[in-house]
Amino acid sequence: MHHLTIVAEDRTGLLVELSALLGNNGINIADIQAKVHGADAIIQLDVDRHEDTLRVLAEEEFHVVADDSVLVRIADQPGALANLAKRLADEKIDIRAIRVVQRHANFSVISVNCDKNDAARDVLRDVLLR
Repeated sequence: MHHLTIVAEDRTGLLVELSALLGNNGINIADIQAKVHGADAIIQLDVDRHEDTLRVLAEEEFHVVADDSVLVRIADQPGALANLAKRLADEKIDIRAIRVVQRHANFSVISVNCDKNDAARDVLRDVLLR
């Protein structure tokens, strides 16, 4: 099984849409966990066909992040991303990849992959989603 995380705008029927999409494409969900953070749903899945799942979700414009990423919520304002990067740099944590997963009027969900993800989670615990 392969683990992945989906970030989507929370809405009624989201899990119906997601599970039907995967089921209609012959993809088995072995495990699912979902929670809501503000306006976003964070859905963690274990699936049997990882590459097919990524393709199907991308075609439907779902935002998928790697399991080893640090997922945070920051203010959507000038300098917020620089502040996030500085907090990590001050602790000698190197950012390997960073991506804006979702944007809203007042905040953004950011996926960060670092050389020390556990340490990054500790440093960013006040904005941590996963």
